[in-house]
Amino acid sequence: MLKKICLMAGVFILLWSFVLQPAMAEEDAVSREIITILYKNGDISDETRRELLDKLEKADPKKPVLNASWNNGMRLESEDGAFKLQIGGRILNDWAATHADQSLEQAFDGQTLEGTGTEMRHARFCMGGILYNQFTFKADYDFAGTAANFKDVWIGLKNIPGLGELRVGHQKEPFSMETMNSLPYTTFMERGLPVAFVPGRNTGVTIHDSLSDGRLGWGVGVFKDVSDSDGFDDQSDYNVTGRVTGMLFADEDRSRLVHLGAAYSHQFRDEENSLRYRSKPGANMAEVYVVDTGSIKGVTDVDLMGPEIALVSGPFSVQAEYVHAWLNRTAADNLDFYGYYAFCSYFLTGEHRIYKMDEAGGEFSRMIPIRPFQFKGGGWGAWEVALRYGFMDGNDGEIQGGQEQNYTLGVNWYMNPNLRVMFNYVLARINDRDIVKSDAVTVIDGENTESYMMRFQVDF
Repeated sequence: MLKKICLMAGVFILLWSFVLQPAMAEEDAVSREIITILYKNGDISDETRRELLDKLEKADPKKPVLNASWNNGMRLESEDGAFKLQIGGRILNDWAATHADQSLEQAFDGQTLEGTGTEMRHARFCMGGILYNQFTFKADYDFAGTAANFKDVWIGLKNIPGLGELRVGHQKEPFSMETMNSLPYTTFMERGLPVAFVPGRNTGVTIHDSLSDGRLGWGVGVFKDVSDSDGFDDQSDYNVTGRVTGMLFADEDRSRLVHLGAAYSHQFRDEENSLRYRSKPGANMAEVYVVDTGSIKGVTDVDLMGPEIALVSGPFSVQAEYVHAWLNRTAADNLDFYGYYAFCSYFLTGEHRIYKMDEAGGEFSRMIPIRPFQFKGGGWGAWEVALRYGFMDGNDGEIQGGQEQNYTLGVNWYMNPNLRVMFNYVLARINDRDIVKSDAVTVIDGENTESYMMRFQVDF
């Protein structure tokens, strides 16, 4: 039902923009022309002409007409810019083949850690825009899987003096550059290991702004910890999260820059609610969470801290993040876990990563190839190679969730601004992980998994 409603809304908007509004405008113009002809032929007086024009104006007052254009996606905009609408979507189709050491496969007996397969990672449709110059909104739904889930669904008010923009609804908490980056714009198919600690999307209220001609950005919000659920949740877990970023140095075209940022989140938790951190071996299709703290109870509050850095020097770039989680408990010793990643990338065809200051600080955006791919008279798009190292520690106190380190080699082919093909090879090593089965403990230490993955992506 939700899918049909969204599709019907999209069709109606397109119909209104391209058919109904132009037809009404044309009908209005014809009526005015007829009145003018009657007046010039002497069939009606000037007074009657004015009365007819006045009735026509009152019967069909002028409304903003949205002009359609394409800018890496469908854009509808009124002439004065007071009304803007963007219609977009994405399809991310993933293929993977995974292999694991025999002892690791046996330890996770009954769960898929080895094999081949495909999945629809994302199949999303979204609408967003500006109403009356200052009211913003976004509705983003994902139809991948068996049910439609909403992602970003919020309304906002921008240009608030001294504050910037206020948003209310389901949205990302301002934490971590890779989390704030939309998945179609990340360098690798999966985000780095530290995102296992990052809160992601929740429902709340945020304010954010950019300063110093877009060189400094900040965002802060209060969120109820409901994740991607749209149902009522009476749990008493709340997060206060903020992020600030800035460009220490930047060329005018931002082809060379240094980005610095830091985020902090304090999570107020009910001791009866469990908390869990876990991570897969770099492949989303694997069923196994090779690092898993299990359900941790008795946590009263959590502090998250995350510094980040990125450097762009023409076609070469470096990016790194670190996330640390401190868990406070009243009936047991406190715990802390952490993770980090660092990667470098290089464009063989001369492009550079596109940086923008958006929402809660700086992030990387859509890649624009210098010569988009075409069979005749065009180029071969943009080609990027990248290498990443990541680490996650899920061990502390009585928790033996394991440690993971992985290496990811990536090759990206940007055919044009909307189409991309990706290849990733991931080698993950699992250390110091305890698996308890029927009072028996299996220790995983030094076991490996390998994943060969491809993604075919279109987004607009």
